[in-house]
Amino acid sequence: MEQTFEGALERLAAVVGALENDGTSLADAMSLYEEGITLAQSCRRQLEEAELKITELRARTEGGFSEEEIDI
Repeated sequence: MEQTFEGALERLAAVVGALENDGTSLADAMSLYEEGITLAQSCRRQLEEAELKITELRARTEGGFSEEEIDI
């Protein structure tokens, strides 16, 4: 089960904080980096899904399809 956007973003912030810590070993840093990449991809995917849903809802309510860029 995928984390919520908010949960993934919160964990990503914690990962970045740990990576900025000088006391983090190289092995731990590599593991954290990998986790961070996975979290960032999850956040991006969820944002893209939300953007698509908004576009679809706009198309339905406006009676037609017009593609607009949405800044989220």
